[in-house]
Amino acid sequence: MLTIRLRGETYHADFTNGHEHLVRGTLGTRNRSAAVLLRDCLETAIVQGQHSDKWKELSRVLPAETFARFAAFIGLAQAPLVRFDDLRKQCDADWCKKIKRLELEESTRKLYNRRFDKFEKFLLEKKKSTLLKDISSDVTGEFKEWCIPQMCQNSRSRGGISYAEVANDLRNFFARAVNNGSISTNPFPYHLVPKPKRGARPYNADELVSLRKHADDDYLTFALFRWTGFRRSDALDARWQEVLFDAKQIHRFAIKNGKELFVPMSPELMSVLKKEYKRRNPQPDDRILLNHFGGWLPTSTLFDNLHALGKRAGVRNVHPHRFRSTFAVDLLLRGVPLPSVARILGDTVKMIVDYYLPYVDEFKEQALLSLSSGQGIEQFETRPRHNQHKPECGKK
Repeated sequence: MLTIRLRGETYHADFTNGHEHLVRGTLGTRNRSAAVLLRDCLETAIVQGQHSDKWKELSRVLPAETFARFAAFIGLAQAPLVRFDDLRKQCDADWCKKIKRLELEESTRKLYNRRFDKFEKFLLEKKKSTLLKDISSDVTGEFKEWCIPQMCQNSRSRGGISYAEVANDLRNFFARAVNNGSISTNPFPYHLVPKPKRGARPYNADELVSLRKHADDDYLTFALFRWTGFRRSDALDARWQEVLFDAKQIHRFAIKNGKELFVPMSPELMSVLKKEYKRRNPQPDDRILLNHFGGWLPTSTLFDNLHALGKRAGVRNVHPHRFRSTFAVDLLLRGVPLPSVARILGDTVKMIVDYYLPYVDEFKEQALLSLSSGQGIEQFETRPRHNQHKPECGKK
């Protein structure tokens, strides 16, 4: 027999056999009508046994501890209760494996963990349950209201857009719990993140001259980024066996998307690489870029070196992705077709146009020059077209 009674502030369910209490637990509600409905649903589930459809419904509305007690009593096999911290540890372990396989940057792992920290801080401040089954869409809605004002106070943040990025990352994290059956639905809806209207602005001619002049010990780094458009992950991982001197190209597979890259080497890059190869006589699997002591070059040191180079050259905001945009613009200005530029960079044509190639001054000047000196439609002689109608017979 299943009875309910008010104990403290909430109603409790008590399943008895005569005077023997078999299993009991709180229903988590102060409302008697709601408690009666829960009692009836629970009683039906117990009568129907392990295969009752009511158990799935009860798992969503009963407190976790109460559901676990009644499920164990009836012999219902259930997945272990997973907490947010458990999910975080699982994801972090996978990220560490991907970093070892060079499939993920350490900086990306740190970014994900900062977003985990933000959500964990919210759960703690609002005293929310950390059980995944208790994190509903209502909870994530409260997180959005809590999160956006904090982001707007941060001068580096973009408000709602930044929240969309955080929410989508958390959605991907919770997708793991959905896939392994820990939860039935993902509490984070998908948020559309507007694409940036332009990518990193390319260096202009004066900036490139100044960077080359002040490169000093970083000349190899400068030349590699300047003439390959590599992402930083590809530049740091580039090996000597990928440098094909006879073919005058670098052949590798991009870490980000696995695309096969064939990057033609400019005379400057060819000269720099040949000198470095002769000086070091490296093994085929040795990395091209090393630190100033001849060891592995970490991402943080690369950024420090580029920052120092920019300071010496008087160029602001020196970072790898500006070199990538510069290389793409340079190829187009030299007449390389857009599909070939996309193939060299390992991107799609749409990505090159929408993200990497802002309409910079060089394109404007090229268009003005063409309008001033080139021939247009009015300068070409008008000729009869092959599809023009001929006069009918007997008509002039």
